[in-house]
Amino acid sequence: MSSVAIIVVFSITWWLIFLMLLPIGVRQPDQIEAGHSAGAPEKPMVWKKILWATLASIPATAAILWFIHSGFIPIRGVMK
Repeated sequence: MSSVAIIVVFSITWWLIFLMLLPIGVRQPDQIEAGHSAGAPEKPMVWKKILWATLASIPATAAILWFIHSGFIPIRGVMK
């Protein structure tokens, strides 16, 4: 598998995990300030979620690549 394919698998995995982590730990503010959206979270903790998404994507990508290389599902002959 080429390095471009590995980067693509990692990127897709990272985004999926990041989007799953976004709603975790989000709380609405008690007092809504003027000019702020009522749905805006108080402390979104985006940097922490980026870190967790990166740490979780590495073994997930490795598992996906192992699954592809294991031959459990033949992928090479499908696109003829």
